[in-house]
Amino acid sequence: MQGSEGFLRIRLEKPACAVVGDRFVVRRYSPMITIGGGEVLDNQPLGKRESKEEILERLQDLKGATLEERVSSYATRKKGATSAEDLVREFAVSKTEANDLLEKMDPEVAARVSDLPLKVCGKEFFLTVRKAIQTNLLKQHSASPLVEGFNTESLKTDLPFGADDAVFRYTLAWMQENKWLVTEGSMTRCALHEVEFDAGQEKAYNQIIDSFKSPGTA
Repeated sequence: MQGSEGFLRIRLEKPACAVVGDRFVVRRYSPMITIGGGEVLDNQPLGKRESKEEILERLQDLKGATLEERVSSYATRKKGATSAEDLVREFAVSKTEANDLLEKMDPEVAARVSDLPLKVCGKEFFLTVRKAIQTNLLKQHSASPLVEGFNTESLKTDLPFGADDAVFRYTLAWMQENKWLVTEGSMTRCALHEVEFDAGQEKAYNQIIDSFKSPGTA
């Protein structure tokens, strides 16, 4: 309706370059009529499945938001770490500005997973990675209860798409600091995991140890 405003998703015939904050005009081919114009609030609307209510709420928050608020929203939604290069590409800022924006990021919104290069990760994605590591480790302990620990690199097998090495290492360090797991050298185990033998296994274990204590055993 003429003179009205609202949120809309534009599907283009051909790929186009548009960064958040860009202004645009929509015109008809024939007759050449200006239909309207607006501002790009989100140039990657299909990156995450959201309900209509969630989309409208997010767009309402982005409308009139500051650059810092828009960067925060981007980092929170991104599946993976956000780097200065990401912000340069998405928001058309300089690399210096991008690093400053990452430095000022609220730690309650995005965790700092790397210093060189500087990267942050949204808390929601961090929780997803943490759950994947925990599930993987518990699964391995369940399959091999007599094995004390497992190769740390094996915990990468079920990570969600977008979890790079910086996110993985940060999450491992956080889980170890909070006593969820223990990493010793190249091996990792759940902090509460202990190797326990049943009566038969205990007897076999003692027999093996005794055999090594017998005279003449090398």
